[in-house]
Amino acid sequence: MEKSFFEWLQKMNPSIKTVGKRKPVKGSLQAFDDLQRLAMALRGNKPFHPRGLFRFKSYEEKEQWELKNLGR
Repeated sequence: MEKSFFEWLQKMNPSIKTVGKRKPVKGSLQAFDDLQRLAMALRGNKPFHPRGLFRFKSYEEKEQWELKNLGR
């Protein structure tokens, strides 16, 4: 049986008092991995933002450009 980090830490330093018990969430890493793989598959080989140097006349123009290109 694999011990948690907190059990190991308490064994190394017995003066540490444990209050309550944290229950690990099952499947959260697997769910994130699935979502990340889906996002990468949908995006394909396109970068998150187009590469290059872009100049804008205003901050609002830059914001509009970003919103347009985030949804590509």
